[in-house]
Amino acid sequence: MLESLMAYYTGGRILSISFLFYFLDAFSFYTMAQKANVRNAWIAFIPILQFILFFHMIDKSAWHMLLLLIPFVNFILIIVWSYDLYLRFGIETGVAALILILNFLTGSLAGKIFQLYLAFSDKVNYIASNRYTDYEY
Repeated sequence: MLESLMAYYTGGRILSISFLFYFLDAFSFYTMAQKANVRNAWIAFIPILQFILFFHMIDKSAWHMLLLLIPFVNFILIIVWSYDLYLRFGIETGVAALILILNFLTGSLAGKIFQLYLAFSDKVNYIASNRYTDYEY
């Protein structure tokens, strides 16, 4: 009985922590999309549709997500697209490359922390343009 209660309690904690990380990730995507003036930033809170915001911030169609289904190519494309995202937020090339290396070494922890920095730092602005913007120039 005690073991089943402990398992239930531990499972609930893990689920709570998972939701916390999900909402941090979603809210950072939402804030980054707002900085990039991307339409429909609210879809950051829908798990699979977060990819749409990612692709729109790097000025690519969301159909590019299908390329992620190709083994080995998906790994290379994630690196290239993440690098492009960092550059569009004004991050220097050396820093972007370092974050990508650290992301690989830490199992994406460094990338998630850097994503929070991109989203919530006042020093970081979206400096590129994209065709998915809310504003017409």
